[in-house]
Amino acid sequence: MHDEAAVFAALRAHQPAAASTPQLTFQEAVRLLSAVPGSPPHQARKLLEDTEQFANSLQLHDVEAVLLYLLSKARGKDYELRRQYTLYYQNSFDMLNCMKKAEMQLTAVERQQLAYKTILCAFLSDSIFNFGKFMQCEELHDALQAAAARHAAAPNMGWAMQWVQQCSEGEVDAFEAYFAQHRAVIEEAIVSFAFGGGARTELQAQQCEEIFASIFKKVRLMALLHLIFYTPIHKCVFTFQQIAERCRIRESDEVELLLLTAMAQGIVRGSMDGLTQTVTLSWVEPRLLGHREVRELAEHMRSWRTHTEAARAQVHEAILEVHAQQQAQI
Repeated sequence: MHDEAAVFAALRAHQPAAASTPQLTFQEAVRLLSAVPGSPPHQARKLLEDTEQFANSLQLHDVEAVLLYLLSKARGKDYELRRQYTLYYQNSFDMLNCMKKAEMQLTAVERQQLAYKTILCAFLSDSIFNFGKFMQCEELHDALQAAAARHAAAPNMGWAMQWVQQCSEGEVDAFEAYFAQHRAVIEEAIVSFAFGGGARTELQAQQCEEIFASIFKKVRLMALLHLIFYTPIHKCVFTFQQIAERCRIRESDEVELLLLTAMAQGIVRGSMDGLTQTVTLSWVEPRLLGHREVRELAEHMRSWRTHTEAARAQVHEAILEVHAQQQAQI
C-alpha cells in the first residue's frame, strides 16, 4: 500500500481516467483508490472499520489498551489520507489518552510530527475554530514549542507554534503580519499537506485561496470571542463598529457575515438588529482558558458581584422607603 509504483499501477487498473490526471499526487492516488472495492487501500480501511466495530462491541475493560492505541494510530493515518481534518484533530487526543493507558511512549520526532499535523488539521478543518484544547495539551503543545525553539532544525514547523498562538489570542494584525513575513513557508506547508507535492492544478489553486480565506476568518472569529470575553458581563450588546475594530473588518456587511458564521457554527448565540447595527449576545461557546484569561474571568466575577451587591442595596433601600411611607399613612 505504501509503494508508490504499486498504488499508481492499481489505480490505472481500476480507474484509468483518474490515473491519467496531470500532477496526480501519491496521497490523492491513495484516496481515490480507497473508494474502489477490493483495492488494497479499500481493504485496509474495511479491516480498520471491522476492528473498530469489534472493539466497540466489547466492554471497555475487555479491550487491551495497546489495541485501542494501535487502532487510534491507524485511524489517524486513515483520516490523514482521506483528508478528514476534523476527525484527525479529534483522534489525536484520543490516541494520546490510549497511549497513556497502554503505558507507551512516542519518540520526540513522532510527537513533533503528530503535533504539527494536528495543528495543520485544525487550520484546514471547516468546523474547528477554537484551539484551546491543543494549547492545553502538554504533549502536543510542548512538542510543537520545542520544534519552534529549534527553528533552524525544523524550519517548516517553527511558524505553526507562532501562528496558532496568535490565532488563539485573536491577534488579527499580528497573525496577518506574520503570514506576510513567512508567506512562502506557510503556504508551502499547508498546501503540501492538503494536496501533496508537485505543481498545482487550476482547481487546487482556487481551493488554496478558499483555504486561506477560511483560516483568516478563524482568527477573526477568535477575535470576536475575545471581545465578548473581555467585555463586562452586564454589557452584552455590541455595535457593529466595535466588532469591526476588534476583528479588523472594513465593511459592515462583512461584520454581519462574521456574526452569521459564528451563530451558524454554534460559537455564539444572540440576535442581530440590522437597523441599529447592533448584536445582543446571550451565550458563548465554552472554551479552555489560559492563566491570563482565568485572572480576567475572576475580575469579571468581582465586577459582577459589585454590581449585584449595589443593586441589592438599592432594592433594600427602596423597600425600606416604601415600608416607611406605608407606616406614615397608617
